[in-house]
Amino acid sequence: MESYTNSTRTIFKLTSDVTLPGSCEQLKDGTFIIDSDDAPLDRMAEDGLIEILEENVPSNKDMFCGGTEVIFNKELQFIKPFHGLNGHGSELRKDKMGTWRCKRCDHTMYVPIDNGRIVEPFECFNDVCGRKGPFEPLFPKELIKPIWKLPMDVIECTPTGLYEDIYLFVKEYLILKPDEYHIYTLWIMASWLVDDFDTCPYLLFIAPKESGKSQAIILLQHLCYRAVLSISVTPAALFRSIELWHITLLIDEAESQVRMDTESGQALYGCLNGGYKRDSYAIRIEGDNKIPTTYEVFGFKGIASTKVFHPTLESRSIIFNMTQGKPKKLIINKKDTNILRSKLLYWRFSTLNKLPLILPESRSGRIIEMFISLFTVAQIFKNCCGVKTVITYDDLEKILKNKIKELEGLRREEEVESVDAQVLQAIDKLEERCKEGYTDEMNMIKIMEIADYLKHERGWEEEIGKEKINTTVGRKLKVMGLRTKHTMYGSVLDLTNEETIVCLKQLKERFLIGSGVGVGIKI
Repeated sequence: MESYTNSTRTIFKLTSDVTLPGSCEQLKDGTFIIDSDDAPLDRMAEDGLIEILEENVPSNKDMFCGGTEVIFNKELQFIKPFHGLNGHGSELRKDKMGTWRCKRCDHTMYVPIDNGRIVEPFECFNDVCGRKGPFEPLFPKELIKPIWKLPMDVIECTPTGLYEDIYLFVKEYLILKPDEYHIYTLWIMASWLVDDFDTCPYLLFIAPKESGKSQAIILLQHLCYRAVLSISVTPAALFRSIELWHITLLIDEAESQVRMDTESGQALYGCLNGGYKRDSYAIRIEGDNKIPTTYEVFGFKGIASTKVFHPTLESRSIIFNMTQGKPKKLIINKKDTNILRSKLLYWRFSTLNKLPLILPESRSGRIIEMFISLFTVAQIFKNCCGVKTVITYDDLEKILKNKIKELEGLRREEEVESVDAQVLQAIDKLEERCKEGYTDEMNMIKIMEIADYLKHERGWEEEIGKEKINTTVGRKLKVMGLRTKHTMYGSVLDLTNEETIVCLKQLKERFLIGSGVGVGIKI
């Protein structure tokens, strides 16, 4: 059994602007830690460049976190943190898939996995014992035939160094906007920490054919945590895969796969609709006992399509509108991706459960949920004074904040042109007329008056689909929480009702109605 341990280290802080070795790692408090032999620390301290805070630091018992992962280096192996509590360990240990322990004499033995098929020993390999079991598998049975691309080993790296490696690699193969390379890189690294988040954004690549969106998905398949590219999948296989393996689901040509006229399309739609948030479940009946079974569908998901085929998908996604262009390289170097996956595995083991969650600022709760994971990963660049990096934390934070502003602006424009906003705009105008005495009653607005305004001022048809305008208006008022009452004039909105006054004020603020901002004005 091989193991990876941490050598003796030294913790120090900078007292001057100095370039540090790439093996130096920054801690949360702004100090640095490095293997004692990697730099002339004593001389640097004498020259006043650093201040040594602690020497001969032993391996941290919480250095590695996480469960069992599978790697492939000539043969299938598994690796996990060893020694410690609650999944924490001071070292990583790996062993072969197919290792068994005799429950009678505790002797361990190895039987190779036969093309994904478990072969249990016939009898104990210990000549003294020789019993025919029972035998305990020392490997995770559910991982004997992984369907994602595996790391070849664990390669130690620094978070900022790993970020730079991924960023430069992606630029070789994709044509994106400058800021999108950074968002793409953050998303890849965040997928390896999926256990730390309760929400995550989808990446949605929108473009006509031959614009690179499939390449963007394939690159994610090579680099994301347990990434699986779906071409065709049954609902049962989809839900079990996400629940059992916590995969990163990738869908190419989604507009042809996520269709409501097929069972698999309905399953994919349900998975996308609720899978951005933890504790979202698909419920299925299994077995002859007809007992409902739940499957969690939470996880990172990447989607490529020629169009946004459903509004709910758009609200859960960071959208990349891709354009045609020829990248520097077309054929993905698998050796490079193997190395990056191995570094990303180290990133997962060494970072899981350690980064504090960062909540971005936004008026939209959904946007906050979407960007938590990206802001959390971005903090690896905080306090990188004296360390040369591909981007600074301030610049990365600015990129994310600009993306949030862009999304907020798009949603605001959509909201102020929505049916709800038009109904509120009609109410706002009729409110003014009430105060000026141009309506039948000073303190109420008839549903029929709102419908007439929308028909004459906003160009609504007499019928919307099979529904009359009056019916549509009444239904929208109910959805928005505005209560109507029946009078001799028909159904009306009572402007003296305290609950209605508060609700109207909140809705107008949300849809930017009144105070000089109206429907159709871009912000």
